[in-house]
Parts: sequence; structure tokens; C-alpha cells
Amino acid sequence: MATARPPRDQGIDLAEAEAFSLGTARVCPSLLRIVADGRTVSVDRRVMQMLVVLHAAAGATVTKQQLIAECWSGLAVSDDAITQCVSRLRRALPGAAGARVETVARIGYRLDTAEPEPARLLMGLSRRALLAGGAAATALTGAGAWFFLNSAPPAGDSIVVLPFANLSGDAGQAYLADGIAEEVRTAVARIGGIKVIGRTSSEALRGHEAVDAARRLGVGNVLTGSVRRSATAVRVSAELVNGRTGVVRWARSYDLALGDALQLETEIAQNVAEALELQLGSAVLRAIAQGGTKNAEALDLYIQARNVLRTSDTLPAIRQVLSLCDAAIALDPAFAGALALKALALATFGGNLSADAGQMRRAFAEAEAYARRAIAIAPQMAGGYVALARSFSGRLRPRDAFAEYRRAERLAPNDPLLLSLLSRSLSQNGSTASALSVAARLISVDPLNALAHGAKGFAIFFGRDFHGAIEAFRPALRIAPDMTEFRNIVGDCFCLLGLYPQALATYAMTPEDDMYRLSGEAFVAARTGRTAAVDSALARLERVSGDASSYQRAQILAQRGDHDGAFAMLERARNALDPGLNSLPADPFVDPLRHHPRFKTLVATLSLP
Repeated sequence: MATARPPRDQGIDLAEAEAFSLGTARVCPSLLRIVADGRTVSVDRRVMQMLVVLHAAAGATVTKQQLIAECWSGLAVSDDAITQCVSRLRRALPGAAGARVETVARIGYRLDTAEPEPARLLMGLSRRALLAGGAAATALTGAGAWFFLNSAPPAGDSIVVLPFANLSGDAGQAYLADGIAEEVRTAVARIGGIKVIGRTSSEALRGHEAVDAARRLGVGNVLTGSVRRSATAVRVSAELVNGRTGVVRWARSYDLALGDALQLETEIAQNVAEALELQLGSAVLRAIAQGGTKNAEALDLYIQARNVLRTSDTLPAIRQVLSLCDAAIALDPAFAGALALKALALATFGGNLSADAGQMRRAFAEAEAYARRAIAIAPQMAGGYVALARSFSGRLRPRDAFAEYRRAERLAPNDPLLLSLLSRSLSQNGSTASALSVAARLISVDPLNALAHGAKGFAIFFGRDFHGAIEAFRPALRIAPDMTEFRNIVGDCFCLLGLYPQALATYAMTPEDDMYRLSGEAFVAARTGRTAAVDSALARLERVSGDASSYQRAQILAQRGDHDGAFAMLERARNALDPGLNSLPADPFVDPLRHHPRFKTLVATLSLP
């Protein structure tokens, strides 16, 4: 049964907030209580919401607008109402909390603690709860943005490309500013000897001053810019700022035709390299220029598709991505970036959403074809090799997949998507330490990317630390709550821990006919001895996905103790080239089969790494 959302004027759902400590005091949001020195102070809901938001900011200033968004769901609220709420919070805080609410003139408030504890990642709040009732505008730029960030001294060999400001006077043109910033970010990432913060984390600090952004991300340099578009032309301004001092190292404005603006990233990257006294060879310059488009409409469609694929893996989302990519490719058949993106979307469809084995094989074959087209057009663009690796993995060619991942890594060693997929493949192979190492690299360059925390979660899951995996997936789901695969793996963790009600509740958050939800619910039924429910789930999987779910049905039969049936289904999965078999070396759901001679024989025939 779906959980009721709080009414629109109620803000954060405190029922989902974990307790936390302030000094020797303990704050229990769901109970509206602060406990200290054996005394309990009860507070009203709004005061507790304000305390939760201020504590989550880890000492940073929270603006009045952010408080309104988080605590009043964006409704019209007077300054007097906020002031009164702050006064009640100040009176409620016991001395044992070692904290006080400071007023930041004309801006907002901050919670000053004598011994600030590291910020808990959103303290157990789901992103859905945090955004309930209209706070979506502050999803990553409000009080929640800095939970994942560090306060280490800025590193001189690092840079963040902040989102470019849209000065066109039309909010509908924001995509163009974001698109140009993304292309510049990709280009700068080609510069050797410098670490570039990923897109998601960069966008979390939209609107922040350069020095503040540098401090939060621990980088030494910040590239900012703006875009102003007219009917026929566009002005792009960019400046490189020293993250420690705020001194501008380089700045320039460009007045260009729109199509030319989309190819501006090469010149900006070259200027950044010169300002940082780094060398940008001719080969790198050629590589930067590959894979893009001069067609503004095609780029618009591509950016939309990329954003959808980064935040959702549902069937409607994948269909939308494919449609947007098709439209972009129709406008520019040589747009290698769009070809590679379509290949990735096809691989996602093949692996997670196919109706049967035939459809699955066709999707992966088509993914390979589009990936090869992208590589032929732009052989120095990492995205084509990443997509090709994904298609190989989907057809039980893991050795070939690893070779393509490594080729992509040489071209773009810190590409977030590459690192996510590489870590995932290493996890499935049982190489937990290597998978965690790659995930750590990913988190270091893009700490607010859901895929980064998801990669860590998968590595921990396949390493059999199910409690740890649940915690690792929390930030991933707060950033991208529509990632059904993440939710299903969390459900699997609860199932393997014997926490069956929690497992079923988690599975129920995903689409009703999702293959992994169905198999997860069947795992619970098998482990609790409900034979009829297992049979029903197996039949439903057959109807929903046919041979494409052969591996999942083998897992279910293994959990039920039907070893012969499980091995028969694994053979069927091998004949169907079911990509689920990539997980065989480390999958905990097939552990009942692991010591059987037939299992070792099967693994040997698959030629897994």
C-alpha cells in the first residue's frame, strides 16, 4: 500500500527522519522530542522541521527561502512566522545540546555547534519526503546540497565547472546554458593532470559563489559562465577563478551564431589549460571536438535524453530517451554523442525491461550497432566504448566488455558513467575490493551523483555486507528516487537479512510488473515457505518477461531448495544469453547451488573473468 504523503503545507515528513545527537542531547524528530540530562523537551512539528533542516546543513547558512520550502512546502509565509518559529527553537534547545541558532543578517539562519559532528547523509530522509509539497526547487541547491560534500583544503590540481547562468530572460532557455556548461565540462575533463568534478555535484552548487563552491568541493579552481541568447545569436561569457583567493585567472566573452556556440568547448578548454599552465596536445584538441553537434535542436534533444537516463530507468523513461535520441540523430546523423546515448538506453531496455529473450537479444544487438556507429564517427570519444562494453556485457561477453571499459578509461579516466558501469561489473565478478576502489574514485569526482553511491552499494551488496549496502544506497535514492534497480537491491538486502516486511515494503515502491520486484517478492515467499506464492510468481514472471527472466527464476528456485529446477533454468538462461549470469560468481541468491559440481561446470562454460 502506498505511503500517504504529508499535506502540502506540512513540509518534511518527520516520520522518515532518523534521530541524531547534538552534544549530549538526543533529537528524535519522529517523536517531536529532545532528550538531555534525563529530561525530555517536546516541541511542535514546525520547530522540529526547522531543527532538522538546520542540523542537516552542517553549520552552513540556510536561507529563509529554503526554510519556507522545507518547512512550509513553499507556501507564502511572513518573516514574522519564521522569526517566531526560530524563537521557539532557541527556547527549546537545552544547554546540553551545545548548539545555538544564529541569525545571518538579511539571509537566514545557521545552527552553530561547539563540536560539529559530520553531517549525516540527509539523516535518513528520503528525497521524496524532503521535497514533498513543493520543495523540489531546492532538491540539490538548498539545505540538502552539502551533505555529501567535504571541507578539505582546495586542491590546486582540481576544478569544478559550475552551471552557466541563463541570462536570456526566458527560463525555457536554461537547457542551452546547461548544455554548453556540460560540453565545456566534458572538454576540460580531457586535460591531463587535473581532476574535474562531475556534473551532478557541480549542479548541486548552482548559484554559489566561486570560493564557496571551491571550499565545499575541495577544489582549487572554478570555471563559471553565463549564456544570453537572442533570436539569431548567443553570447557566452566564461571566467576561471582561483578557488582559494577568488582572483580571476582568465575571462572572456564570445558573440557567436548559435551553432558555433555549441562547438565553443574546445577553445574554452584550451584557455583553461593555458591559465593553469597545463599542456593540451593536438590529439586532445581533436578528441574534444569529436562526438558533438552544431545543430542546436539536436543538442537540446540530446541534453533532455541524457537528463532522463541519469535519473530514471523505468520503461516510460527509457522509451522517452530512445524517442529523444532518434529525433536528435534524425537532425544530425553524425551526432556520435546521441548515437552512444541511444546505445546505452537500448542496453538498459535489453537488460531490465525486455518482454522475452528474443527482444532482449535484439536490443543488445541494436545497442552494439549504435555504439559502433558512434565509435566510427568519434573514435576518441569514450562514450562509444562505454556503450559497446554495455552491449557486450548484456550478451555474456564480459571479457570483451572489460576490454572496452579499459579502452574508455584511457580516454576519460574519470567519466562518471564509465566508472559506475566498471565498478558494477567488478562487483558482479566478485572483485569487491577493486569495485569499491573504482566506486571511491567515482564518488571523489562526483559525490552527488546517484550512480556513484549506487556503485558503492552494489559492491558492498555483492561483498555480502547487506546492512552496509542499505546505508550505501540511501544517498543514491535520495538523489534519484525513481531508480527502481536501487530500490529492488535494497529490498534484496532486507530479504537476505530476514527482514521480510521491510523487503516487501521496499519492493512495493517499484512498478507492479517490474521483473526484479516480482523476483524479490518471490524470494521472500520462498524463504518463508509459501509454496503457492512462489509458483504464482514464477508463472507471472513467465508471462511478463518470458525467457528474459530465466536467471531470476533460477534464483527463486535455488531459494526454494529446488536445485534441479534451478540448474535447468540456469541452462535456459545460458541458451538465452541472459545477462543475469554475469552475477553468478558473487550472487548470494544462488548460494544454495554454489558447492554443487554442476555449478562449477556451468561457471567454467561461461568463460567469466
